[in-house]
Amino acid sequence: MDKITETRAEYKARLKQRQTVIFGSIGAVMAILLALNMLFFTGILPFPFYRGFSSAKPVQYTVPCAAKKARPVPLGEINVRVYNATARTGIAQQVSDVLKERGVNVSATANWDSKERVTDSALIITGRKTVSQAYTLRAFFPKSRVVFEKGANTGIVDVVIGKQWKEMYELPAKADFRKAMNSLPGCTSDF
Repeated sequence: MDKITETRAEYKARLKQRQTVIFGSIGAVMAILLALNMLFFTGILPFPFYRGFSSAKPVQYTVPCAAKKARPVPLGEINVRVYNATARTGIAQQVSDVLKERGVNVSATANWDSKERVTDSALIITGRKTVSQAYTLRAFFPKSRVVFEKGANTGIVDVVIGKQWKEMYELPAKADFRKAMNSLPGCTSDF
């Protein structure tokens, strides 16, 4: 072999070695970044940068008191919309089916599209006209919260299934309905 061929062979070997090191390093860095990204995405690792200016602030709801000596409303007189605020699919439909079987009028089921995160078992949103209906529905959702929303005077109660929802009472007893009519702690009659 002549000198030029040897020089070219050495050059190609060094070039190949450099390319292997560079592309190998890039691949390793990308694999590490992908693994970190998956850990952040799944919530195993908390994201290191808190973006407080764009995170949703918790909505401050007013908790209405049930009327004194309020009695459960017949289920056929309750109109409801059921929303799913969880990452699990089909929950709104499942809850809606149970309520329909019990005689409740369900007008819609959908995913909760609000940016507000619902961490309760269920959030029962009522207007002035439907406080008794909302408290009656608490018998199905024992760990739920009844809240008042100013614009909710349509005669329809919204039931939002939240993150801590595990199950609902499919057929509450009469005692459960009477117990559900007790006002929640911290409620107000001034709403």
